[in-house]
Amino acid sequence: MEFKPVNNKDLRHYVIAPIRCLKDDRLKPSELKLLLFVCSYCDRTGVTWVSQERLAVDYGASRQFINKTMAALKKYGYWVYAKKRYKDQKTNSIKIIYDEDIKTEDEAYSNLPVWQQMEHIENNQVVQGDQVQPKTGQMKPPEVAGDRYQVKPPEVARGETPRGCIEHHKNNIYINNIVKPEKRIVIKFLEQFKNLGQSLGQVRTYSLKDIEVMSNHIANGLTEIAWLNILDNHLKYCREHRRPIAYSIGYFKEPIAKAINKSQAPAINKKIKELANKFKA
Repeated sequence: MEFKPVNNKDLRHYVIAPIRCLKDDRLKPSELKLLLFVCSYCDRTGVTWVSQERLAVDYGASRQFINKTMAALKKYGYWVYAKKRYKDQKTNSIKIIYDEDIKTEDEAYSNLPVWQQMEHIENNQVVQGDQVQPKTGQMKPPEVAGDRYQVKPPEVARGETPRGCIEHHKNNIYINNIVKPEKRIVIKFLEQFKNLGQSLGQVRTYSLKDIEVMSNHIANGLTEIAWLNILDNHLKYCREHRRPIAYSIGYFKEPIAKAINKSQAPAINKKIKELANKFKA
C-alpha cells in the first residue's frame, strides 16, 4: 500500500519587504523576486533561517542560482547574517535590512511596540538562545532574562551557598543565592520603559538609581514577559483615561511586586506541600 505525501497548506498571505527595493535600479527582476520570497519567511524583527533548498523549491530554480542571487542581495545591503536561534540549527539565520539605520536583531526588537515584543517572545520562546530540543520531542523551556528559577549553578540547585559566595554563571551573577543580572539586561528592561513613552510622543528617561532598582526587581524574580505585560496594561490605561505615561519606574512598584509574588507562588506552594508531607510522615 502506497501513501501519498501530504502537502502542508501555505498560510502566508502577504510579504513585508524593504520599500527601497522598489526604486533600486541595481536589482534585477530575479533578485527582487527572490528577496520577496525570503521576506515571506521573516519574523517581526526581519529574521529568518529559511534554507536555500526551500527557496530553490519556491522559486523553481537551482541551488546555485539561489546562492548567487543571495550573494548579490547581500552585496546591495539587503541582508546580514544573524545569530542562530537554537543549538542544532543547520541553516544560517539572516536579518533583512528594512531600515539602513537598523541592522541588528536587538535594534529591530527594541523598536517594536510593547505588545509586539510580548508576542515575539512568546512565539520564539522555544528557539531563543542555545536551547536544545530533547530526544523525547518535548521542547525545553527557554531561559527568561531575570528568572532565577531557570538557570542555577549546581550548589544553588542543591540549596547550598555558592563557593566563595560569588559565582558567575551564563548571564547572571549569584551572590549569596541572589541573582544579580548583567547591566545590559537591566538596561534592556529600562529601554522598554523608555520606548513606551516614545510610542505616545512623551520623552522618558532613567537614572543610575533606576538601574539599581530595576536590577533588584529582576534579581527578585521579575521576568521580561511580566514586565512587558505591566507596561502594556499601563499604556492601555493611559490611552483610555488620557493620562501621561509614568515619569519613572518608581510608579510600577506595586504591579512589579504583584508580578513577582505571582511568579513565586507555585514554588512556594510546592515547598509548603513538601513540608506538610514530611510532617504527615
